[in-house]
Amino acid sequence: ALDILTVRDFSFYALGGLGIAWNSTDFHWKGNPGTVVEGKEFNLDETDSSGFAYEFGGGVNYAVHEKIDIALQYLYTVFDDVNVSGVNELNDFKVESSSMDIKSQSVLLGVRLTI
Repeated sequence: ALDILTVRDFSFYALGGLGIAWNSTDFHWKGNPGTVVEGKEFNLDETDSSGFAYEFGGGVNYAVHEKIDIALQYLYTVFDDVNVSGVNELNDFKVESSSMDIKSQSVLLGVRLTI
């Protein structure tokens, strides 16, 4: 984290990172009884892959006490080239191999204690 500005008990900061991510995908879905997709399945086989990853965000800390901070932060994360394969009985096709990017946005609330 890079502190950008401190005003009274508030501290504003930026976050960022680059790296390599290891991913494992495994997904199984089956249609509910009594619906038009009853008994149909969608499966992605367990597949391991690795690829480029990055994240960035920012946040604010509030000093409640000299040893207690409350933090609120936003984080945007991307995992590139996650590989999948499997069978989709819902539309009667098979996915031999495919690659996708997974993007995530998070808002986190935390308490930091200084010992």
